[in-house]
Formats: sequence, C-alpha cells, structure tokens
Amino acid sequence: MDHRACLMQEHPYRMKVAINSKGYYCDPDLPYMPTFESNNFSLIFKPKTPASKEESICQVTVSASMHAPIAGTIALEPPAGVSLDQKTWDVGLKPGEIAVKNVRISGILAQKALLRGTLKESKTSVVYRTQVPVYKTSTSFKTPEANAIKLPAAKFSKSERGNAMVAMGRPLAPDGCMIAWDNAGHKIIWNIQAPKAGAYRILAQIASVADCKRRLTVNEKDMGDFAFAATGGKGETADEWNLTTLKKDEKPVLLDLNSGENTITLDNIDGDMINFAYLYLEPAE
Repeated sequence: MDHRACLMQEHPYRMKVAINSKGYYCDPDLPYMPTFESNNFSLIFKPKTPASKEESICQVTVSASMHAPIAGTIALEPPAGVSLDQKTWDVGLKPGEIAVKNVRISGILAQKALLRGTLKESKTSVVYRTQVPVYKTSTSFKTPEANAIKLPAAKFSKSERGNAMVAMGRPLAPDGCMIAWDNAGHKIIWNIQAPKAGAYRILAQIASVADCKRRLTVNEKDMGDFAFAATGGKGETADEWNLTTLKKDEKPVLLDLNSGENTITLDNIDGDMINFAYLYLEPAE
C-alpha cells in the first residue's frame, strides 16, 4: 500500500500522534486512501472456531490503484504441517478494482507459524510480499465456578505509568473491557472484597493477538511472572476471548486473601498488549 518508510512523514498523521501522546485520545489516520494511490496485496487468517462450522480460511485480497491496472501471479507458501486447497493463481485487475479469494486451510496450525505470500507482476519485476500468522484457537470457553468472586477488569482502582482505557460493546464483556495496556512498566491495580480469608484461585478473561507476560502482586506479595497465550484477537468477537487460570508448574496458583479488601496488581513486563474483561477468584476449598 503506502510504501513510504514511515507514516510519520505525513503531517496530519504526525500531528494526531502528537495529540495522542499528550493524553487526548484520537486515532491517527491519513488524509487519503492508500489503496487509491498504491497497489495492495494482503492475507487475513480466519480460524475455525467453536461457534463456526466452517473450516479455517486465508482471505487473499489484491487491489489495483486508481492509476494503473495490475496483473500477475499469486503464490502462497504454507508452514510445515499446513495444507491449502490452492497455492497459485493468476490475477488481472483494472484500475480501482479489488479481488478477494478465500483459500481453505487444513492441517496442524502451530502457534506463531507464518503463511507467506507473493504477488509477482507479469509485465514488470515488481514483487509484493506479505505474511500472516496462523494459529490454533481454544476449543471451548469454560465458565468459572458459581461461587467465584467476579471483578470487571474495567473497574480498576489505579493505572500507574500508563493510561489504561475502557472499551464498551465487545461480546462476552458487558461491563466493558480494559485496553491500552501495551507498554512495559504499566501497572494495573484492583481492589477486591473477599467474603472470608483463605486460599483462592485466580482466573482472567483475556483477549490478545500475541503471547505476553504479566507480573502478579497480591497484597504487596510478589507472586511471580505469568504467561498468557494468544487468543487470536482483541476480543472483538466472542471466539477471541479465553478464560485462563493463572498457574505455576502446571498447577493453579493459590492466593492467600484476607477477609475484606485485598489489592491485586498486574504489571506489564514485556511491552506486549492484552485486553482484560474480568478477573475471577475461586475459593480453593
């Protein structure tokens, strides 16, 4: 699409980034449609999910700029263990035209495996390259125990060294979900009431496009670092959410909570994004 080294070279885009950095939230955008100015070649992976009976697919999109036609050959290179129902085909588009093709995917989809693609123009030496990760999705969305304490993540008490935000309207998150937790050192603090003292398991309803880590502190006690596996998205569809139990050595970590108010802190230690909808505390006894 837009082949400049950096979108910050565009003045309106750069100014919106600067406004964002000062705490006035806005989405940086361009004053024109990049697809009008440049040819575009993209891959989008759409995994099979429990809510869908369809197979996993890769959506291949080619668009020609408004200035010239484009013709060439598309070639897809799947990762090991993955099969495609079609790997190569020719395309020919007039100026401004768009072509979309869905390619069925089968086989073992490993975490972070990459499906690569090329589009070679037939009349020039230009080659467009792109890639997309393919991955497994969870086979089911479990629910916490009936006696679990439920805490909407959006109702955090404090956000330190960062500005967490709340997004409304996402599925499986009627109380909103916490977003903008993408920078290392950004801490989120919750105050939660426990009906009685004792040991509790902690679960989190999360959505993330990549694996990430967070450090857990409970009532000022360091509980260690915990890894969260990618769920395949940011929680914009129900299939992108997962309810995960925080574990150590493959066993659920137990929190020693006081009767009454307790403080739970999660610290971003790797700079990767993750969205939280709920925290749950399940009595261990």
